[in-house]
Amino acid sequence: MPYKSEKIKIQFTKHDRRIKLDDVDRQQIIRKYNQGRSMRSLGREYGVDKKTIKFVIDPEYYKETLAYTRSKKNHLNISKEKRNEYMKKHRRYKQELYIKGEIK
Repeated sequence: MPYKSEKIKIQFTKHDRRIKLDDVDRQQIIRKYNQGRSMRSLGREYGVDKKTIKFVIDPEYYKETLAYTRSKKNHLNISKEKRNEYMKKHRRYKQELYIKGEIK
């Protein structure tokens, strides 16, 4: 039987685990970088890779990288078993949020 939380969308919310930085963090990163901080030190401070910091600072670089990745279709080469495993973990995560009352 499917979980009750199955149809609830958590994409682009605070519960979306793919999002590493929120809008406030992004603004702070840009401000600190313009004041002279390095990408590496900002990455350490926010717990992300320096490439993520570069994506925040230079949106054009992010768009180019995304276009290149999509053209190579590297992100689609996941086996069926691996995808099923990811979906199973995601559904359980959403169910835990639903039980805790964090999503409705």
